[in-house]
Amino acid sequence: SPTNSPVNTKTNTPSNTPTNSPTLSPTQTASLTPTNSPVNTSTPTQTFTVTQTFTGTNPPTNTATNSPSSTPTLSPTNTFTRTATSSPTNSPVNTFTFTQTSTPTLTFTGTAPPTNTPTKTPTNSPSLTPVSTATATSTTVTVQILAGGSMPGSSTQLPGASNVSVMQFQLNNPDINSITLTSLTLTGSGSGNDATGITSVSLYVDNNGNGIVDGGDTLIGTSVYSANNGTATINFTNIIPPSSTNTYLVTYNFSPSAAPGNYVPNINNVTDLVGTNVNGPVNFNGAPLAGASISIAAATFTPTNTFTNSFTPTVTSTPTVTRTFTGTNTPTVTGTFTFVNTPTLTPTFSPTFTRTFTATLTPKPDEKPAPIVYPNPSDGTKPINVHVPGLTTVSNITVQIFTTAFRKVLEQPFTNQPVGVDVNINLSDNWGAPMASGIYYVVVTTPNGRIVGKLLLLR
Repeated sequence: SPTNSPVNTKTNTPSNTPTNSPTLSPTQTASLTPTNSPVNTSTPTQTFTVTQTFTGTNPPTNTATNSPSSTPTLSPTNTFTRTATSSPTNSPVNTFTFTQTSTPTLTFTGTAPPTNTPTKTPTNSPSLTPVSTATATSTTVTVQILAGGSMPGSSTQLPGASNVSVMQFQLNNPDINSITLTSLTLTGSGSGNDATGITSVSLYVDNNGNGIVDGGDTLIGTSVYSANNGTATINFTNIIPPSSTNTYLVTYNFSPSAAPGNYVPNINNVTDLVGTNVNGPVNFNGAPLAGASISIAAATFTPTNTFTNSFTPTVTSTPTVTRTFTGTNTPTVTGTFTFVNTPTLTPTFSPTFTRTFTATLTPKPDEKPAPIVYPNPSDGTKPINVHVPGLTTVSNITVQIFTTAFRKVLEQPFTNQPVGVDVNINLSDNWGAPMASGIYYVVVTTPNGRIVGKLLLLR
């Protein structure tokens, strides 16, 4: 843009002032006669121009530029000429006066064309930017108590039954951290006496989820009922991994003298389970939860007609007459009769029928005890229990089931079987098909040998 820049220019301006000086005689006067000769001179004038330049930054910056410009000026030059003249006295005299004047000069200095120069200027500009930051917040985890998919059904058992499945439940951990369980409290109910009828309550991790105790399950704790319809607290340590579900199985061991009645386990309150994670105690939800109703029935005595073959040796005395003839030189005939008693053994078989009363749970005297299979007969809808007598230490046993044609349909091993704990068998063959109705032999192999029982399956 054009700017007005005042420029101070110093010029010498001559002026002629005539004077009358009378003289009486002519004299030679050397005078200086000024000649006014205009001379065009080009004088470069350095002009400082302030140019305001706007750049794309905020705030704007003022940049001072020095732009020299050439301004032509017309300045008179005084040239002195020495001329000898003869003049009369009356001669004008030229007097030179130097006058300093300040003349403003309008100088247009343009930048043609204007240029836009981008400049990078770092500026600190506060900006509000939303940032999502994952923050670990301590929250209390709630674990859901659910009935298991193979919850045991109600059943009738004999006194002394062991490892009877009475409850299956599941605990779901929804958290990203593991949960450590430390306690379970069960409350007994029913008409049976829990304190005297149940010798122990066991808690297993049901790893295969089938609702019965077998070789794949893990025993994690036991307890007893403190009173009839009282509580049994099982203390243990078990970990539920993150975002996982564990399945648990509760079993009863009944006393041989358990009174008839029904026995039911219960998780009555959410505080009956105790567990923690890295953030502290966890909560539980889903109580109350009731287990199966187990009825205890007294053993019945069944009369059995038994046919017995008995061998009875009999001693008989039979008189025998022997006639002996003796020859002599004397023609005399003498008759001698000798009686000899010769005992002979004559075997006779006398069948006898003996009526005996045999309890179904009592082995016959002088016989190898057979495994006790119950319920027997079975309808096949529930597993059967097999009580193995004669075990004195923890042992590995194998249970095999054969048809009456001696075809093996099932074989199941049990490792580290505790003493006094019955085994549970699902009535499906080795190929997973349900066993058909009929009579089967149950063969149990232990370190003490093999024992055989019978099972009647009526579907």
